[in-house]
Amino acid sequence: MDTKFTWSITQKGEKALLYKNYLYRLRRENKNGSLVYVCTNKSCPRVITLKNDAIIQCDVTRHNHDPRLTDDVQNVFTGLKRRVITDVDKSIGKIYEEEYTSAHTTSSTGRSSSTNNLRQKKSQNISEWKETHFLHGKSHDIVTDVLQEVHGCINSSVSENIDIRISRLHQIDTETDAIFRKRLAAIASKQKVTIDQLVIKRQEIIEEIIKDGRDQIDQSEGRFQQIIEDFITELEVEMSKYLDELQRHMEKNKDKVLVSSHNSIAYLEAKVQKAKTKLFQVLETASASKRKEIFDEASKYLSERTSQLLGFEQYRKFNMEMYSTVGTKEEEQGCENITERKKFRKLIRDNKSHGQMKRTVYVDSGIHVAKENHKRAE
Repeated sequence: MDTKFTWSITQKGEKALLYKNYLYRLRRENKNGSLVYVCTNKSCPRVITLKNDAIIQCDVTRHNHDPRLTDDVQNVFTGLKRRVITDVDKSIGKIYEEEYTSAHTTSSTGRSSSTNNLRQKKSQNISEWKETHFLHGKSHDIVTDVLQEVHGCINSSVSENIDIRISRLHQIDTETDAIFRKRLAAIASKQKVTIDQLVIKRQEIIEEIIKDGRDQIDQSEGRFQQIIEDFITELEVEMSKYLDELQRHMEKNKDKVLVSSHNSIAYLEAKVQKAKTKLFQVLETASASKRKEIFDEASKYLSERTSQLLGFEQYRKFNMEMYSTVGTKEEEQGCENITERKKFRKLIRDNKSHGQMKRTVYVDSGIHVAKENHKRAE
């Protein structure tokens, strides 16, 4: 029995045992230290027992599924899936052809030199078709464009395996086209039926909602109208009762209110008159007392003023300067001690030039000095 195995990692990141391209995960550990591994495919019953890193027992039951693909094959299929989703402008057969050519070119670099001498031609467009589908409903329109391209195979000088694989790819392409057409037609038909059903159902629901809403509104309006009318009727009855009771109460207390009001007014008038009389008396007494007090103060002030003696003191000081002249003197015969003699004489001449002869006296500062000097000169 071949007991060679390796360790690998599952897509969930768990440690797994890889044996003959099948993955096994740990189920349990036995008391004797052995480990029991089961196939990662939940529907597969295959079991392997491992002890001391060696397979000691292998279940004879066959796997009910294909083995795990190698990394290269897995990468090719992953690339195919990704390109089928992203490259919407290319056909599935074209994508298969390009991926296969790329994988074959990559794998052939490590082979013998005879494999490197491939003679290839460019891909040729053999067939192409394009269809446009229109679906029209009551309230929707669908337009679907479908483009199909089929390219030629690669001519090479290699073994029959490549031709067989290329033939298989062509067969896959043809089957894929058929499946795609069939599913497209089914999807389009199903879409049309589904959309028509949804539109009809939506219209029915809308009409039902509108009808139910209208009925509910009518019922609500009638009910609200009846409630309002009942409330108004009840309010009128209650208001009538209240007004009648208020009228009876007012008639009953009318005379009592009038008598009480008259008595209150008479009592207030008497109190007001009494208060006025008392206020006048208080004002008269206060004003008489105040007048007497003011008169006494004024009399006292007048008597004190007339009984006082009159006293007067005064101080006066006179400072007088005087220039005088008697007779006629020449200019050169004047008194030299009078510094402003010429000014005084000119002033005298100007004042008496057109009048009668009269004595002129000029009063100014320093006259006592001039007078004394004049006497000495005489």
